[in-house]
Amino acid sequence: MKSARRCTLCFHLSRDLGEKHGQIAHIDKDPSNPSEDNLAFMCLPHHSLFDSKTSQHKNYTQNEVKSARAVLYEAIASHKHAGPQPRCIGLDAIALASHAADDDPIEGTLITLPALSAHFPPIAPKRSDTR
Repeated sequence: MKSARRCTLCFHLSRDLGEKHGQIAHIDKDPSNPSEDNLAFMCLPHHSLFDSKTSQHKNYTQNEVKSARAVLYEAIASHKHAGPQPRCIGLDAIALASHAADDDPIEGTLITLPALSAHFPPIAPKRSDTR
């Protein structure tokens, strides 16, 4: 596996080269197309987001994912994934991360803003009274 179990989108969004539990995503969303050019390893939260059809997220284009995958493959081939790496986590772990104890291994985990903004609408700034 050229990705060494590193998520294409975690690396693309935050240069996260940590090993992930994940799945092989079909970039063209056609599971009957097993061509290597159509496959990319993604962590479970990013694979779910990539396959979603919600109007809140415009999703990543096939070209974006293929380009991100190519850059990830270059990083893996250069052994940039050796050593400790920050982790990108899904929304289901945000509450856990915000309450992590000092000795908890999840402390210091990265939560990417693109992943968050895909699920929460922007908050409009309050207008100040000028009376």
